[in-house]
Amino acid sequence: MKRSKYTGRALLASVLSIVLCFAMLAGSTMAWFTDSVTNTGNTIQAGDLQVGFNYRALTSEDAYTSVPSSPQETGKLFTDQLWEPGYSYGYDFEVVNNGSLALKWELSIQNIQAGAENVNLADVLDVYVVDVDAQNLEGATAKGTLSDLENGVVCDGELNKKDDVSRFSVVLKMKDEADNTYKGSSLTFDVYLRATQDDFEKDGFDNSDYDASAAYEQVNVSYDGNKSPEENGKALMDAVETAPEGAVVYVDAGSYVTTNFTDNGADRHHLMISNDNVTIIGEPGTVINAKFQGSYNGNEQQTVLITGDNVTLKNLTINPIDGYANKTVEIRDASNTVIENCVINGNLYIGGSETGAYTIRNNTINDDEVSIAVCNGAGNAMTTGEEAVISGNICEGALYLTGTRTTGWDLAELNNLPKISGNTFGSCTQNVNGTDYSSYIRVASTDQSRLAAVSVEDIQSNNSFDGKPGTDWSFQDVEDTTGYAGTWYRFYN
Repeated sequence: MKRSKYTGRALLASVLSIVLCFAMLAGSTMAWFTDSVTNTGNTIQAGDLQVGFNYRALTSEDAYTSVPSSPQETGKLFTDQLWEPGYSYGYDFEVVNNGSLALKWELSIQNIQAGAENVNLADVLDVYVVDVDAQNLEGATAKGTLSDLENGVVCDGELNKKDDVSRFSVVLKMKDEADNTYKGSSLTFDVYLRATQDDFEKDGFDNSDYDASAAYEQVNVSYDGNKSPEENGKALMDAVETAPEGAVVYVDAGSYVTTNFTDNGADRHHLMISNDNVTIIGEPGTVINAKFQGSYNGNEQQTVLITGDNVTLKNLTINPIDGYANKTVEIRDASNTVIENCVINGNLYIGGSETGAYTIRNNTINDDEVSIAVCNGAGNAMTTGEEAVISGNICEGALYLTGTRTTGWDLAELNNLPKISGNTFGSCTQNVNGTDYSSYIRVASTDQSRLAAVSVEDIQSNNSFDGKPGTDWSFQDVEDTTGYAGTWYRFYN
């Protein structure tokens, strides 16, 4: 059947109409039915990991009390007992989950220190872990001697929920066969409990093993009296350089010499702390020395050099390279450094425009020239809300604040000064152009106008300056024309 010409024309007109509609839509705004649901006020709350460690006398019905956490506290464990072969003594312990997260815990023996008798009493003290209801050691098996278990695990466990408790007794017993060799001997040791996350809670994918690799991070550096200070120093250097992120490095008392030597093709000049999130804590009598060969330039003049972020030093005595106290400790382009309760027998140098916040607190710094130098843009990397603090330090020498100098290494001005308060400073003398200038605070820059921009009024009013007569201050500006020519100094007296 033939289509009529009218039908063909009608179809053509329809197609043209559709094309025209699309063309019009392309140039217009489409309207759609819409709706929405907004869920507001959501909160993300980080969990809290806290562990409690309590004790009481064996077989006691008394309440548990918190285990003392410092040697100054009364109630030190395993003291005031007179040991003899066959004698046993211990405590009931409880470990409590005081936080909101599941945790795993370990109890260990650390830092065994024999007395002066050249006898290791720890060799004849067996360690038992028994039920808190036990009335004696009958049928119990020793975990090993105190010596065997040093830095190892005495016992461990898991606490999945808040207020979950593990209870057990730890008993020491002197071996029956201990002979007269051990008569009158003594020792000290630490009982150490640590905890970390456990793989109990489930995440959004119903996985509970996302934190299965959570680890306890502690490194112990023991001093070996049969080795030289250099060998002990190398052991310390190795321990710090290989410490995992987040580790606490405990260092035994003793003299550790960091020395200039080549190890596996690499030059090692000092105690370099380049890894992040490391804490180094010394015992009383932990001394770090430097033995040096070569020039005093660049990376070869520090005893301790910190370039990693979130590094903490506590309770250390740090001595300079013989005859050269500059940069005994240097913080270079590092953030969130803490140096606390240390004795630095030289200069503390804080430098580098990538250096962020830092805290220098309650140290004794014995350099009769410049005790603390804040230089070359130190603090410029601090972000909003961060603060650098220098407080409570006893300094033999002066305070030095320097921006750019014509030295080749002082390349940045100080844009973020630290908060400096509660310190005691001495004075120093610097020779410029053949003349000695004494000062308690020294400021330097290649731009003379920057000297006034470094405000020292709060420093002057919030610190003590040993030997300064009166409270009035004066200053003198001097341009170096001979040494670091073009550098300006302001000497405050």
